[in-house]
Amino acid sequence: MAAYETARRSAAARIGRARRPSTDRRLRRYLNRHLQLAHEAAKDEPEELARIDMLQRIFLDHLPNTVLAELEEARRMELTGSSLVRRLEALRERRRLNPSEPSDAGPAHVEVMRIVCSDGLV
Repeated sequence: MAAYETARRSAAARIGRARRPSTDRRLRRYLNRHLQLAHEAAKDEPEELARIDMLQRIFLDHLPNTVLAELEEARRMELTGSSLVRRLEALRERRRLNPSEPSDAGPAHVEVMRIVCSDGLV
């Protein structure tokens, strides 16, 4: 009976994990911290700032598991500064990652459909 309960709990845990998007908070904190430090270090170089901003938009968003595995490897290697930026750019080129487009449909651009009941037309 105990084996059945253990198997049921592990199956429920797997199902619960499958429903949630895969996020590694430790990895995201690591990337955010070191990209912020690289951003502060490059405050006089506008091209470098633009590259780091783009990398932040890409790698702090939802990513496929294969990319997360490669990012985890970079974290284990404890890459920082320009070496981390170069590694992320290489990963971006290899996986063809682009930042997600911001949504332009704000509250002023939303169209509202109006449904009129046919009884009101009579």
